[in-house]
Amino acid sequence: MEESEIKHVYGEAIFERGKGYFKEGRVLNVVKFRNKLFGEVIGTERYNTEVQLDDFQCNCSCPYRHNCKHGVAVLLRYSSGEYTEGDEVMERIESASREDLKEMVERLVSVNPQELLPYLLPLSEKGDVSEKLVKGLDKQIKTMLKSIEHYYADMEFVHDFARLIKTNEDILTKDQIFYILKFLVEKCEDYGYFYDDYTDDTIGDAIFENLCDAFLRKQLEESDFERLTELNRADDYDMLAPFFDRMVDEENAKRLCVFDSYIERFIDEYSFIEFLIKCGKTGKASALIERKTSLGEGSRFKLYLKIR
Repeated sequence: MEESEIKHVYGEAIFERGKGYFKEGRVLNVVKFRNKLFGEVIGTERYNTEVQLDDFQCNCSCPYRHNCKHGVAVLLRYSSGEYTEGDEVMERIESASREDLKEMVERLVSVNPQELLPYLLPLSEKGDVSEKLVKGLDKQIKTMLKSIEHYYADMEFVHDFARLIKTNEDILTKDQIFYILKFLVEKCEDYGYFYDDYTDDTIGDAIFENLCDAFLRKQLEESDFERLTELNRADDYDMLAPFFDRMVDEENAKRLCVFDSYIERFIDEYSFIEFLIKCGKTGKASALIERKTSLGEGSRFKLYLKIR
C-alpha cells in the first residue's frame, strides 16, 4: 500500500493530519477482518473507524463521519504491519474444541454481560425460529420506532436500533424488515431524517446497512425486489440510499448476482458497474463502461483498474 494511494482518496490536507495522528501513536488497535479494517483512534474522544480495503473508503464515529484523518491513521497503522489478522483468528476458532469455545465465551461475557449477552440470544433457538421469539422482537421493534414517531432520532437511538437489527439478523423476518423500511421512509419528517445539525451530515447509515445485511440472509424472490421498487418510488428524501449502497459490498454483490436487473434500478451507474465487477460479470461491466456517456474519464479509468 503506497501513501500516494491513500492521498488520492483522502486529499493532501486530511492525509497529513492522519499521518500526524499515526506518528503520535493515537491508533490504539487495528483489526483486519474480511477485507475491512476496524480501528480505534484517540482524537477529541475515542473514535471507532471502519475502512474498506478495496477502495480505502472509511466510516467513522467522529463528527466528520466519512473519509477522515482517523481513517488515514488506521490505514497507515495497517500498512506498518501493526494489526491483528482477524481471519486467522477465525480459522483457529473453527478448529477449537467445544470446551475451549465455551470457556472463551464465558470469559468474554463475564467482562460485560449487558453488552454481549444480547448477541447470544439467537443461539437459544435451533432450526426454525419460534413464534414467541419473533413476536417478542416484533414488539421491541415497534416500541423503539414509536419512540421516534414524533421525536428527533439521535445518535443513541441509531446505535441501539442498529445493534438490535444486527443482533437479530437471523431472526428478523422479511415482513419485519419491510415494516422498518416503510416506517423510516414514511416518518422521516417526524424523526428528523437522521440528520445531525452539528456535523451537517446524516447519522442513520448503520441502521440501513444492517437492514440490508439481514435482508440478504433471507431466501429472496423477485417479489421482494418489486416491494423494494415500490418503497424506492415513495422515498422522496433518498432515505434508502445507504440500504441500496450496501448491496455493492463484495459479499452482498455475490449473493445478488441473479437480481442484477433490479439492482440497476437502485444505484447510480458507477456503483452498478462496480457491483457487476464484484459479482464476476466483468464482460457486462466492460460493455457498460464503454457505453455510459455520463461517466467521466477518471471514473472509467478507476473501473477498468477494478476489472484488471
